[in-house]
Amino acid sequence: MPEVHPGQHKYRHSERIPRELGSDAAMRGDALAVGAAGTAVRTTGDNGFLGVLGEATQADLEAGNLGPGVDEAIPVESGDTAAVAIQGVVRAKVSAFDSGTGGTVSDGDAIEAGAAGALTNIEAGTTGAAVEAGVGEPKAMSNEDADGFALVFLG
Repeated sequence: MPEVHPGQHKYRHSERIPRELGSDAAMRGDALAVGAAGTAVRTTGDNGFLGVLGEATQADLEAGNLGPGVDEAIPVESGDTAAVAIQGVVRAKVSAFDSGTGGTVSDGDAIEAGAAGALTNIEAGTTGAAVEAGVGEPKAMSNEDADGFALVFLG
């Protein structure tokens, strides 16, 4: 199986939309929301989830995260139009829920917009366990890897 890079679609039926990028810190694979100016910004967990950034950015270039086959002249930056994955399975930045008992994101966990551009699993009340996603709901399709990414079904 070929390597899947952050924000890259795993299956061809995935859908992307163009959206102006409004965040200089956003990297491919980050969760995005619609900011106050209508541009795509990294989610804070309090703003509505839009999708996952599907292209390399200037921040990726500066961090050395372009991946193989990505031209250094191509990365988008704030003010440019970027591709945002809104449906299907993508490799996205994830982190465990922040209750002090989180752990990591695991296959089957229900996923929601979290802070700092990551998607998080949903905690089941006070048990400290993650909620298992239902059919058609956003969920992790693989365990979180050592780089903090997982394959995620966006719905």
